[in-house]
Order: sequence, then structure tokens, then C-alpha cells
Amino acid sequence: MSAPRFPLFGRLASPAALRAAGVLTLCLFLCASAACRPDDDGVDDGNDDDEEESIEPIPKRSGSVLVDGCSLDAGQAASLRSPDAKKTVSEVILLCLSLSEGGGIRLRGTQTGSGLMTQIGDLRSQGYVVQLGITAVDEDDDEQPADELTRWLKRPLWRQATVQALAAYAQNSDGLQVILPELQDQARSDLSAWVTALSARLRPQRRLGVFVPPSVSQPSDISGGDAYDLALLGGKVDRLRLFTVDAASGDSPGPTLDADWILQAAAFAQKSISVDKLDVAVPLYGIDFRLQQTPTRQIVEESAVSFSEASALATTHGQTAQGGDGEALHFAYKDGSGQEHEVWYEDSASILQGLRDIPEKNLPLSAGVIYVGLGGEDPDLWADLVAAQDAAALP
Repeated sequence: MSAPRFPLFGRLASPAALRAAGVLTLCLFLCASAACRPDDDGVDDGNDDDEEESIEPIPKRSGSVLVDGCSLDAGQAASLRSPDAKKTVSEVILLCLSLSEGGGIRLRGTQTGSGLMTQIGDLRSQGYVVQLGITAVDEDDDEQPADELTRWLKRPLWRQATVQALAAYAQNSDGLQVILPELQDQARSDLSAWVTALSARLRPQRRLGVFVPPSVSQPSDISGGDAYDLALLGGKVDRLRLFTVDAASGDSPGPTLDADWILQAAAFAQKSISVDKLDVAVPLYGIDFRLQQTPTRQIVEESAVSFSEASALATTHGQTAQGGDGEALHFAYKDGSGQEHEVWYEDSASILQGLRDIPEKNLPLSAGVIYVGLGGEDPDLWADLVAAQDAAALP
């Protein structure tokens, strides 16, 4: 499967994340040989058993997965059926519901109402809590422009109609999650009024959450970030979820996961809300960056790649992915048209290291993790994560 990008909230990269990505990109060229990886010298020292027994622990946090659509593909379904995933994930969010200009709700893709109910029932039978995500896309699944969506939110009758329509979907699931495309900053009061009305209609019988831009400053460093009044929203929902993905998206190729950025965004959010309501996002996929053929190597296109797709690209182009000690894997290649690319992708080791770099002392365990890119992850991830969490639970 192709990993989803979820390009919400405009460009997500903070200045700190971009600087970190620049350092990592430089390492791609400086560390083109195994000499830059002293802990991976290819020598068998006979201590494999000892290494396998030594597992760096990761304290367990509540786990959710975000699925881009109303149904699961074969890879996503297989991941959720695995016993290891069930030990680390308790909630599935189907980004399924799309707002419309007239105030109605449309299911994304070709899913039907009965099909959605079947999907929810199947996931519940496996033990998962199932929530439905609310976005705003057109019939081609392209995001509604920020000015258009801001205009919709400004209309009281539109807000009233959508709340009524969404309440019916909430009754058939465990709750709703607001995951909107980019808004204009002036939508702040209207967005607050809409979420307040949703909260009054749904809670406490059903859960309500809002995915928010991972700002690290005031005014927000993210386009449209000031549309979200964290202090007000925190009192109206069960969870506020920082959408900390695509850390290197923008100017410099780099990893999708940046623990330092996650901690910065979480620290900023905690100035307005309690950490008990906070979640952070961890991407499972990678990005193929197509670069302009100039000395500046500017990004001209970004495409999501799953772990298997990235591995296949490396093999096809005769490249060996660099990275180690928890660093994202990366390699460069030229396509059939001579265009230069850099591919950065997460494997089990880099994701686990990212989770270790979000320690309890900086972000209490009441903050959960939302895994983004289900079905495109390294096949070893869930088993490795269970082992690390089990190690943390040992006395």
C-alpha cells in the first residue's frame, strides 16, 4: 500500500525541525560509507545472544492509529489483526467523514453507510475503540481551500446543520475526531463555537477530540495555527492531538519523525491545556523528495512511501540505505528522467528510538501516541514495540 501523507495544517515543519533535517541531510553525503557507523562494522563478535537479550525499554503509552479513509486495505487489516498491534493500540480513527458546503456529511471514497457500520463492527469485535474523523475534501478527495472552509464555519446555520448530521454518526461509533485541513487564522472564534456546539451535543455519551497544529510559538509558526484556541478547546473535548508528522517537509529532505520537535510542540501546548488531555502523532512512513537540479537542491515534490516501497526503491536503483543507531534510513537516487531524489523513511529502530527520545520526565505517560501510516510500517515494528514495553514493565 502507499502510505498516506495527511498534509493537514499546511507545512508542519518548525524551524528547529528544519535545522535538524538539514544536519541529517548533510550526514547522507558525509556518511556514504560504513565508516560513519562505528557500531555497525559488519564484524561478528559472537555476542548476538547478549545483544538480543538487552532491550532498551519504552514505557507504555495509550496507542491509537489514524486511517486515511472509511475502510481498511489488506495491509492495514493485517496489522490490526496481529496480537502485537493489539497490545500497543487500543483505538482506531477512521478519517471518513467529509463536511460539505450545504451542511451535510459525505462518506469519503466509495464506502456506503452499511459498509461503514460493518467496518466499525469488525474493529470493535477485535477489541478496538472506533472513532470517526471529520475532514473537508471535495469529490476528488482534494482538501477544501482554507478560505472556503473558513467561510463555511462563519455561518451559524452551517454549524448547526453539521452538528446535527455528525451526531448521527457519533451514535454509531465511539466518538468523533475533528481533523480539518488548513484554516485561516480569522476562523478562531467560529471554530471554537462549532467545537463547543459539537461538545454539547456529543459528550459525555461519546468522545470528542480535535487534531491541532503543533505550534511552538505565539503567534503560531504554522499557517492557520492561530485558528485553534487551545485553552478553550481543551475544556470542550476529551483529547487534543498534536499532528506532529512530516517534520522535514518543506525546505530540506529529512525524516518524518522528530522527537525534539514533538517535545517542543507538547511543551508549548501545555501552557494552555493539561497534559492529561494531550496526544502526539508518530509517523510510520517515509517521504521520497524530488529535488531541483540546482546547487540549492530545493524540494519540488514530495511523495509518501511505505517501508516496503522505500526498500524496493533502494534495491531497484542499486542503493544501500544509510542510517543506524535509531536514525531514519535514507538514500539518494536518480529516476529515469535524471531527476535527483532523496528518500527518508522510518524503520522499527528509528521509530522506537523516537519514542525513547520522548521520555516520561519531559512528557508524562498520560500523553498518548497516534501512529500515522498504518499498513506501511516496518513489519517488525509491533513486535519490537511490545518487547520494549515489556522490558519497561519488568521490576
